[in-house]
Amino acid sequence: MNKLIIYSLIIIIIIIIIIVIRFLRFDTFTNKINHSVIISGCARDCAKYLPKVLEKIKKLAEGKDVYYIFYENDSKDSTLKLLQDFINENTNKGLLISEKLNIKRRTPRIAYCRNQILQHIYNNNLHKKYNYYINMDLDDVNKNLDVNSVNRCLSESNNWDIASVNQNRYYYDLWALRTEKKNNNCWYKERCTNNRLDRWFNKFKKTNRIKINLPYIPVLSAFGGFTIYKTNLLNDSIYSGEDKINPIIDDCEHVNFHESIFNNYPKTRFFIIPYMTNN
Repeated sequence: MNKLIIYSLIIIIIIIIIIVIRFLRFDTFTNKINHSVIISGCARDCAKYLPKVLEKIKKLAEGKDVYYIFYENDSKDSTLKLLQDFINENTNKGLLISEKLNIKRRTPRIAYCRNQILQHIYNNNLHKKYNYYINMDLDDVNKNLDVNSVNRCLSESNNWDIASVNQNRYYYDLWALRTEKKNNNCWYKERCTNNRLDRWFNKFKKTNRIKINLPYIPVLSAFGGFTIYKTNLLNDSIYSGEDKINPIIDDCEHVNFHESIFNNYPKTRFFIIPYMTNN
C-alpha cells in the first residue's frame, strides 16, 4: 500500500513538472507584445499571391505595434485593391503609395520604390518611433513564411542588427548575397548560380542549401525576400539599382543599401538566420 502511494505521488509530481515546463515554454515567441515594427514591401502584379502573403503578415503582426507601408506601381491585376483593402481593414497606422512610373530598368525602378518607403519613414520620424523595419517581397517567396521563426528571431535581437531569411530547400537570392569571400556583382561578367554557395562561403562545399540548424552566418549583404533591420540603421541609407563601378549595369538594390549602412555603421552585425525561413 505504501509503495502504491509512493508511485502515485511520483506520477503526480512528474505530471506537474511536465505541465510547468509546457507552461513556461508556451508560445514564448508569438506572444511578445513589446516589438514595434514597420512592415514594408513593394508590389506589382502580385494579386495571385497576396491573399496568402497578407495572411502571413496579419499573423506576424499579432501582439506587436505595427505600421504598414506598401508601395505599388503600374499593376494590371487587382494588386492595388488588395493592398488598399488590407490597409483599410487591418490598421489605422499604415500607408499605401501608388504611382505610375516611367523607369525602364527593372532594378533602378525597384530601388526607387524602396526609397519612397524610406522617405516616408524619414519624413514621419518612424525610424525613431519603431524598433524594427521589415522589408519583404509580397509575392510567392513569402506565401509560406514561417512566422514563428521570425518571432523567435525578434526575441534574439540582442544578437544581431540585421537578420536575413533562409529557405528550407535551396538558398536562391545570390544576387543580393555578398560576403568577405565574394563581394562583387555576380551577374556582371559572370553568372549567378544557385548551386555553388562555396563561392560565397568557405564552409559550404558545392551545395545550394543552408541547413536550418546551423548557427548565424555573417554576411555583408543578403535579402532572400525578407530581412529585418533595427531602425537606427536607416539614417542616411539609400537603395540604388546601379553597379557602383559601371552605372549602366544593374546591381541588386539591396547590396548598395547594405553598403551604405556599413559605411555609416561599420560595426553592424549582419547575419543570415538559418532557422528563419520562407518559401
